[in-house]
This record gives sequence, structure tokens and C-alpha cells, in this order.
Amino acid sequence: MNNKIAYKIIRDLADGIIPLRYRSSVIQWLLSDKDADEKDSAFQNIWEQTEGDDSEIEDSLMTFHERRDTYEARRNRLRVVRLVLRYAAIFILPIVVALFTWLYAADHYSNAGEMVEYCVPDGQTGHIKLSDGTVITANGGTYFLYPREFRTDKGIRNVYLQGEAHFAVTHDPERPFIVNIGKLKVKVLGTHFNVKAYTNDKNIVTTLEEGKVKVYDSHSEATLLPGEQATYDRQNGQIVKNNVDADKYNCWIKGSLNFEQQTLEEILFTLEHKYNVRFRISPSVDLSRRYTMNFCPQETVTDVMDVISELSKDLKYSRQGKVIKLYKTERRKYD
Repeated sequence: MNNKIAYKIIRDLADGIIPLRYRSSVIQWLLSDKDADEKDSAFQNIWEQTEGDDSEIEDSLMTFHERRDTYEARRNRLRVVRLVLRYAAIFILPIVVALFTWLYAADHYSNAGEMVEYCVPDGQTGHIKLSDGTVITANGGTYFLYPREFRTDKGIRNVYLQGEAHFAVTHDPERPFIVNIGKLKVKVLGTHFNVKAYTNDKNIVTTLEEGKVKVYDSHSEATLLPGEQATYDRQNGQIVKNNVDADKYNCWIKGSLNFEQQTLEEILFTLEHKYNVRFRISPSVDLSRRYTMNFCPQETVTDVMDVISELSKDLKYSRQGKVIKLYKTERRKYD
């Protein structure tokens, strides 16, 4: 495999545009020793393209370089770096940069500069209260990176997200709160909103309940008012605004599921994180088919799959432990 192909695969996985049916195979390749040189070269290229404008991360990197002698003395930890690099396509890249720094410099941070990694396993939800009083509710399969203490000498409160989280941000007009999701940023002063941005999602969806937020990257931006939603296309960088019922997009906090004309591919992604299962999908299954469904907190993944099978007529599934196989049945023709 040449470097260009390796780069394209890793870039697409990091940007969330690898189809679900190929994701497991790509991750297995990523974690293997196969094409190691090509993968390392691709990671290096992606790393160099990552925009880093967070001063807290830059300060941490400076500390890391100052301690390079200590790092060299602990070369046996290089295998940990390699593992992190291989997982880089699973995380949003700014989070990986911060984790790389954390691995070797966390013990040298001052309390104000220490970055904390918070991970929520699939099938669970988590709650965090930040030093400024902001409350975060994180969905299953979410990675969240934040400073243990927001520095008083910094004018911005920066956090990093990969996954889905609901934010109740403490109002502070002197220090805007910014959620970093790859190239996209969500900037607020004090508000309630939801962001869905799993690595496998083709779009990053920001839904505003209260207040006002600005969603932007280096090329485009949109300002949201309550009841508005911004959908950011990771592939072309375009932002589309819509009016929505915001409550439908935070119902996961109470354990409910709400699908409004969502593709089967999007639904299966959600089910993986909600119920901690993994899907094995037959190539014949049409993942672009759309469904509108609602489920209460007490309903199980079996209940959801039964409804999908009933609505589809030609789809069946089987389950063994945490693995669900989805396949298409042949319709019989009668004379």
C-alpha cells in the first residue's frame, strides 16, 4: 500500500465518512502491524494539518518539549505512543494531540494547566461539573477533554469533544466557552445546547435550547437562536440551519430514543452507543433507508430491532452476546 492510499483511509475515518460496514475492517487494519510505515507517514501528515490555536494545549506542548530529556529516558513508553497514534483515526484529532501531550507531561502540569480526559463507555451516560460550574451530560461512547481548572489569565474556556454531549454552560461574558470538535467550534457565553459529533457521524449536529451560539470553522459560520439546529458536513465544510423541536434532540439524557427520518446507518450508530452492541451487516442491506421511530427508556435493543424488522419486512437479525447480525431475506414469489 502506498502512502496516499493509507492517508486517504485514515483521513476518511477521522472525518467520519467511512461507511459503517467497512469501519471494523479499517480499525483492525489500523491496529495491526501491516503497512506500519505507510500508516505512520499518514498520521504525521494529518498531525501537521491539524489546526492548533488553543493556548492551553500549546503551553502543555512547550512543557513537554522542555522535559524531552525525561521522555528520552523513558523510551519503553514509546509503545504507548504507537498505540495512541494507531487510535488517532478513532478520536477527533485535537483530542489526540492533547492525549499525546498528557501521556508524557501530565505529571508536570500545574493544577491550572492540567487536562482531564473523561470517557463514557457505550451503554452508559456520564455527568461532569467543570470548575466554572458548567454541567456536561455525556452520552455513551463519548470522549471529553477539559482543563481541571480554567485558568483565570486566559480569556477563553476551551474543551474538546468526540461523541455526544449536552451542555449547560455557566454565563461568563469575559470568558467565552468553546467546544472544539475537529475543525468545527461552537462558541457560547452561557446557554443550553446539544452537540452530536461521533467520529463515525458524517455530520456534526448542534441543537440550541436556550441562549445563543456561534458554530464555525475557518471557512463558514452560523449563529443559532433557540429552536435552531446547525448541521455541519464534515466532508465539504458546509453548515445548514433548520428550525427543530430541540427537546427531541436531548431526549437521550432521560434514556429515550427519537429518530426523525434518519437513515438505518445513523440509527445503528446510535444503537451501538446506547446499548453497547456491535453490528455485522450484510452487504445487501440498504443502509440509506430512512425511519421515524420513538422508544421509551425501558425498551431494549431487541425491541428496537423487532420494530425495524417489522417496518422493513425484508430485514432480519440474529444476536449472539453483544454482536448483532443484520441481513436481508429473500422474498418468495408465488404464482
